[in-house]
Amino acid sequence: MGGFLMEACVDSVESAVNAERGGAGRLELCSSLLEGGLTPSQGLLHVVKQCVKIPVYVMVRPRGGDFLYSDQEVEVMKKDIELMKTHGADGLVLGALTEDGRVDAERCMEFLAAAQHLPITFHRAFDMVHDPVAALETLVSLGFQRLLTSGCENSALEGLPLIKQLIDQAKGRIAIMPGGGITERNLQRILEGTGAQEFHCSARSSRDSAMKFRNTCVTMGASFSAPEYGLKVADVSKYKRPLVQEDMWELSKAESTALINQRFQYFMESELRAARVRFQNKLKKQRETSKEKSPEEAFQNGLSNNLGKGISHDVLMMEGMCRENSSTHMNITFYSTFQYCY
Repeated sequence: MGGFLMEACVDSVESAVNAERGGAGRLELCSSLLEGGLTPSQGLLHVVKQCVKIPVYVMVRPRGGDFLYSDQEVEVMKKDIELMKTHGADGLVLGALTEDGRVDAERCMEFLAAAQHLPITFHRAFDMVHDPVAALETLVSLGFQRLLTSGCENSALEGLPLIKQLIDQAKGRIAIMPGGGITERNLQRILEGTGAQEFHCSARSSRDSAMKFRNTCVTMGASFSAPEYGLKVADVSKYKRPLVQEDMWELSKAESTALINQRFQYFMESELRAARVRFQNKLKKQRETSKEKSPEEAFQNGLSNNLGKGISHDVLMMEGMCRENSSTHMNITFYSTFQYCY
């Protein structure tokens, strides 16, 4: 990719090292990429800086969700800026909006003052603004060095016309960096269609955990969060192709359907395993309780009836979900699990 700079979004030391080996010219260091990227730990920045030679820009974002920050959150961000500077950040990535969808110039001035000499990229909060033309002029007047944007669309490919318009409007006063859903299939089209000189990507592959003992009944987050025993790590080979990431926008209908089905089946199997364990525990507890009672007492207390109804409501709901999705030709092979519960 001669003549173009590739910025890699990474959330671990391993990914940072792989991205540099793969040809990235700059890193955006984050945590919690599932939430779009949050402020990483100082420890992560410190070790990454020891392991790579390319510039490391640090995300400063205290939480997921919108970009309308309270006074307390702004204080957190200013303190993070100070700490990241101390630990060697080469630049920062941040942004803030007002409630009516404008760039929050007042907040941003506070951040720029705290950063002092460090270059700052305004991140994809820009893609949530009401008027992108006016917002760009605000960023130029404030002194931001770079704007990361998908053109106010879900992906840079979809936002290509606006990205080109913004580059033309900027006239070199601020760098415009396309990002969001960039893959090896659409990169050339995006670069040629916009005239951008740098781009942002996260070229990762899934890798199974090295854990031998696995408690598959417990998840650390929401039901549709990342699997506990799977890791997403920057893939050197994908950067060298020059890059690719899992991109639903670029998959064919058949490919995207298969991917959705695969993820749904993984989720359903995990939930069913958890439901079966819950039912086993309930059954064991009820059997232990029934031993302490006479058969007449057990019957009167409805234990036998409860066992008949003891199938977790979650399991019944999931059976319905399986049946509803059978029309998509999903290869669901775990109906037998229900027989155990029944």
